[in-house]
Amino acid sequence: MYLFCPIHKLKIFATILLVIILTACTGKEQPTAVKIQKDTTLYPYSPIYTDTFEKGKSSNTLKVLQLWKEFESGDVRHLGRYFEDSITLIFPDEYITGSRDAVLASFQKRRNQFEDVQCYVDAWIPMHVEERKEDLVFIWGRQDGASTGKKRVYRVLHEIWRFDTSGKIKRMEQYITHPF
Repeated sequence: MYLFCPIHKLKIFATILLVIILTACTGKEQPTAVKIQKDTTLYPYSPIYTDTFEKGKSSNTLKVLQLWKEFESGDVRHLGRYFEDSITLIFPDEYITGSRDAVLASFQKRRNQFEDVQCYVDAWIPMHVEERKEDLVFIWGRQDGASTGKKRVYRVLHEIWRFDTSGKIKRMEQYITHPF
């Protein structure tokens, strides 16, 4: 009779419930296995870079954003410390390669073609490519300004900035589209 007593059943239930709660609240997360599915899609092209992209260094993004800010303000030469001794800048209309000082002087000439520039950054992604031991920053944005002839210039940009292993810029590629 004692086993079927409602108070006894309640005590047994409360004890079991307390044991479950205490074991569940040990503060340790139970490890969960995540099974990553391999992409079996057959693409018509093979990429140069495989799927070894990782999140890159935010310090590289900061350098690129500071360069955009300096382009906007008018003086890009004093950020030469961000560049390797030999660099390449590829624009849609010009390929500049050589020593840091010579390339930055050419870059400054490009900036001097504008009386004023306002930059807007839409997005950026710092990336690290393990298979090539390479750091990149992808940036998308817009530049709105006036040339020295007072002609309005509006550009939509995508740039790829490449860094050496010491965090210095070695190459930049710029792609321009026009607003729709």
